Amino acid sequence: MAAAIGLSKGLSEPVDTGQKNRNDVFIGGWNNQNLHGQPLAFWAALIVWLEKGDEDAPILKPENDPELCDKFNELAMGGLAYLRKKQFSSGGTDITGYTVINDELSAAILKLKNKK
Repeated sequence: MAAAIGLSKGLSEPVDTGQKNRNDVFIGGWNNQNLHGQPLAFWAALIVWLEKGDEDAPILKPENDPELCDKFNELAMGGLAYLRKKQFSSGGTDITGYTVINDELSAAILKLKNKK
């Protein structure tokens, strides 16, 4: 969700590349997980593909999985930073953050849908 929001807002934040002990996404950790019948790695690649806009982009090749994960994580960090700022500066009363996440994710999906 955060990566989709980061993508729709054009936000990304750097991540430390090449570190094994990061608490972020890596393709190997998703190989057996599905969302709507598709592997989670597919969804990560889809978000990066939407950002790159080119299905032949080198980052989408299997040998470039670490770079794809870094790009996905950068978009996710951008989205999370945006959500955090929005949640704590909006003056809202929803302490769960559900309203902010729901509103922003809906807007992100609509924006990406209209991009076709």
